[in-house]
Amino acid sequence: MPINFTQLFKDSWHFLQNERKFAFAFVIIFVLVSAGFGLLQQAIFPVPENMEPLNEQQQMDMLLQQSSDLTFLWFTLAKGLATLFIVYWGTMTVHQISQRQSQGFVQTAVMTFNRLLGIILLNILCFLPFFIGVIGTIAGALSQSSLSFISLFLMISGIFILIRLCLSPVRYLLTNESVKSALQNSLISAKGRTSALFFYCTISYLFFPLVGFQLAVLAQNLLLTIVALVIISLINVFSIVFTYRFYTVFNQQA
Repeated sequence: MPINFTQLFKDSWHFLQNERKFAFAFVIIFVLVSAGFGLLQQAIFPVPENMEPLNEQQQMDMLLQQSSDLTFLWFTLAKGLATLFIVYWGTMTVHQISQRQSQGFVQTAVMTFNRLLGIILLNILCFLPFFIGVIGTIAGALSQSSLSFISLFLMISGIFILIRLCLSPVRYLLTNESVKSALQNSLISAKGRTSALFFYCTISYLFFPLVGFQLAVLAQNLLLTIVALVIISLINVFSIVFTYRFYTVFNQQA
């Protein structure tokens, strides 16, 4: 039986309406963390106020220069780990609420932290091949060389791996399975059900981030920046609930 994504959207929104304490708390957490890292980035990597707008090539050159900066890499890693922890902390909290278990935010944070190393490893396994392919493709485009077969192969195979394993970190978090078992069982449950996982990945990894990016682009002053930050944080919280609802329905139909 195909998964009704429209119903998943409705159920996820109803969950946020019914669990306003959870929704409000995690929106605030996302806002504070995003704002904190944004202010920290401005302090560590200041941009001159009188700097002229950069063209596309200059922007790419600046991005590559920052990417080779060890401080920038550590900053990006810290921001990514903080975001990753909040996402799976929210997932664990949604799970506890859905199971009618009276675990507070502190308890779910501790439970998530205890599984964090495996979550990080599984996310690396899910995304690394795809990112290597993308980086190779971008490097080839900047050097104006032809797209290498290896980069193209890694990008395509990376998409396939991501689709098949996208739920493995959630499975590892919410069960007592090992990293190896979570990978194996995710592959087994994904067999013959790639289309549902593809739609989920498109929504979670493409649609939601694109909406957030468009909102960030429109934020041209302080007020709009604050509004955009709150809406993006709400989208992030909705995405957490949506992922959990999809994971639950997907496993029920396995």
